[in-house]
Amino acid sequence: MRFCVAIEEHRRTPDGRVRTPAQFLAHFFSTESGTPKDEVFRHMPKEVRGPILSAWGIRGAKAALRDDDAKVASVVHDALSAGDLDDATFESALTADKLLAWIPLASFWSFWRAGAITRPALLRALSTAYELRLLDARVFFETLKSRGGELTGTDVLGNAFNKDDLIEWMRKVHAGGDGSPKGILEAVGWEKIALKAPTEALLGALDALAVRLGLAEAAAPAEPATAATPVVEPPPAKTNDAPEHASAQTPAGAEVEIETAEHAAPKTDPPSALDPETRDESWSPPASDLAKTGPYATPLSARSKRDVDVDVDVEDDAEETKLYRNGKPIRR
Repeated sequence: MRFCVAIEEHRRTPDGRVRTPAQFLAHFFSTESGTPKDEVFRHMPKEVRGPILSAWGIRGAKAALRDDDAKVASVVHDALSAGDLDDATFESALTADKLLAWIPLASFWSFWRAGAITRPALLRALSTAYELRLLDARVFFETLKSRGGELTGTDVLGNAFNKDDLIEWMRKVHAGGDGSPKGILEAVGWEKIALKAPTEALLGALDALAVRLGLAEAAAPAEPATAATPVVEPPPAKTNDAPEHASAQTPAGAEVEIETAEHAAPKTDPPSALDPETRDESWSPPASDLAKTGPYATPLSARSKRDVDVDVDVEDDAEETKLYRNGKPIRR
């Protein structure tokens, strides 16, 4: 409790104003929904809250001692709605020791921690906890982390200090002759720690302290990442814009060349073997025809007329061979 009282007393000073009186009223006596939500008077006994209500002039001294929780919440709500009571008066009447003697300390911590914690407020909280022996030097360095845990302990301070700060720090450690966590901490001092150390590191150490003191609950551990189930997409719907084989073999964006009669290469027909002008000349089929012919890989000489009249008795199953022997060229 002494720790929280010191923090609350500092909060009400200009240097420690991390939460305003309006925020104090909204947290401990909310009226936003139209129905009062009392988080302070219901925890106090009647002999403690009665004099506060009567001092505000919203309830008689005897009546304030008899009022139950619902009646107290009702009269305070009416006074706030009528303007007979404001946030500054509400905060000042509830002094730090009177407030923290009755309300749950976790409620106060959630209120104070929700503000934008300044370096003076951090200094007061850490130094007070150390003086009250709620914070050990070794534990402080173990919970001091920055850069997402990349730097810990004295490395956090060493990275934040400049050369002169480090020299002075080592000189004091050497002069004190104490290299323990306590000696290292006292050599540098809380003021320089609060001034130089990253705010995230100091807040992390302070939050760890609050968990150990029961003022806050430990953060839930992050759930381990699980492998995502692969999603099988259905095949795209077929369209009539292009043939199926063209979409499978042709890269996207490529143009398909379609051979037409105009672009086709001219074909050369073999000369007739009976033509007297060409029968004695040699003729070779085009390279493309040779490739398709199969066994005929060499040019064939044109047959003479007498070769045409020769009867061939050999039985041959190859149709193309018969045609060539009879002098009838194959038109391809």
